[in-house]
Parts: sequence; C-alpha cells; structure tokens
Amino acid sequence: MKELISIKRDRRARAIKVLEGPLDNFRVAITTSMDIGRVRFALDGIVVDARLREQNTSPETLQALADQRTPVLAGVFERHDGTHTLEWLLPQGAQQPIAPEPTQVRVEKAWRSLPRALRLAAAGGLIGAGAFFLALQIKSVWNLPFLIVGALATATLIFSLLQISFSFSTLWESFSRRRTLRLMASVMMKYCGAQAHGH
Repeated sequence: MKELISIKRDRRARAIKVLEGPLDNFRVAITTSMDIGRVRFALDGIVVDARLREQNTSPETLQALADQRTPVLAGVFERHDGTHTLEWLLPQGAQQPIAPEPTQVRVEKAWRSLPRALRLAAAGGLIGAGAFFLALQIKSVWNLPFLIVGALATATLIFSLLQISFSFSTLWESFSRRRTLRLMASVMMKYCGAQAHGH
C-alpha cells in the first residue's frame, strides 16, 4: 500500500487507500440489471469491487491488464463495512487513469437531464392515466389500443422516474460528499502527475 488517508464524517467511506501491483484473481461478478458490469479483483492483498459503468471501461480492458500482469496504481475507498470499492486505476505507463467522469461534469449532466425527465414523466403520467381511463370506459375490443398506449406511457413514466432518481442521487452525492470526492480527485492527480514525470 502506497498511501492511507483517513476520512472523517463521510457516510460511505472511512479511508482512501492507494494500492499498487498487478490485478490478481480477476473475475466478472454475477450482476442484476440495475448493477451492470461489476468486477472483483485482488490488488496489493486487498479484495476490490468495481462498477465498470461508473469507471467508463470494460471487463475486457481490465482482464487484459490482469492477464499481462501490468503493474497499476489504484485509488480505492474503504467503506464502513470493511469492503473496498475502486475509484480510479492507473496502469503503469498510461497517461490517463481509468476513472469516473469528474464530479463537476456529472453534476452538469444531472442538471441538464432533469427538465427533460420531468417533462417525460408528466407526459407519460397524463397520457397513461387518460388512456387507461378511456380503456375502462369502452367495453369492447376497441379498448385494446388504449391499453397499449397506457402501457407504453406507463413504461415512459417509470423510465423517467428512474432518470430523475439517478439525477437527484448524483446531485446529493456531489453535495454531501464533496470534501471526500475532492480529496480523492486530488490524490489521483498527484499520482498521475508523478507517473507523467517518471517519479
């Protein structure tokens, strides 16, 4: 372990660790549809979980690093339950780390997506309610199109509500954990800079 930084007053993590070495025992985790692309590996004697959708990478990229025994540096959060989650990973010789988008970019995207998601949710709810109401009023085979429209509108509503929930979750995360996220970003930049200068 190259570095250990204790974190105070964070709801998810109690420490930042910078680990080094090759990826060992790499495997893709069995996932659910809401938690796509999870992998697990050992690094520096510590088991680390990573969600690839958040890291902007693929299992194949990390599998290649593991197969080639490429030395890496990695910034991980040690959670309060003792597990470790990957935040960024810097292969030896690489100029750019494998890392999530910067917090500011994620916040801007969340704010931009909210108005559209709210409009879609409102439209889906109104159209769905209207279609189901008409389907109940028409006691014949002609109510089928209204049922189909209602089902499609309900699906749109559910999708929009998930988008809204994700946007608010991103905004709350960036606000409530801003000090921790800034600290992790500064640690990443320090090691990226050191590697770029050959230290």
